[in-house]
Amino acid sequence: MRGLTVLGVGDQRELVAKAKAEGADVLALFEVTVKPNVKTGLIANDTRIVLIDVAKGNRLYTGKLI
Repeated sequence: MRGLTVLGVGDQRELVAKAKAEGADVLALFEVTVKPNVKTGLIANDTRIVLIDVAKGNRLYTGKLI
């Protein structure tokens, strides 16, 4: 029985395939969007967590943006 396996960086399709190869049931995916603000020079990061059923490829949960 495993606890947590870090699969790395990639798009959803790649990470689901890696999770299947590892025998995982659920994939926790962090979706991160980075946007520069040209007026202020600051960087805005939008992040949400998505839980995916690895066997079916369906999203089980999509969190709010933080």
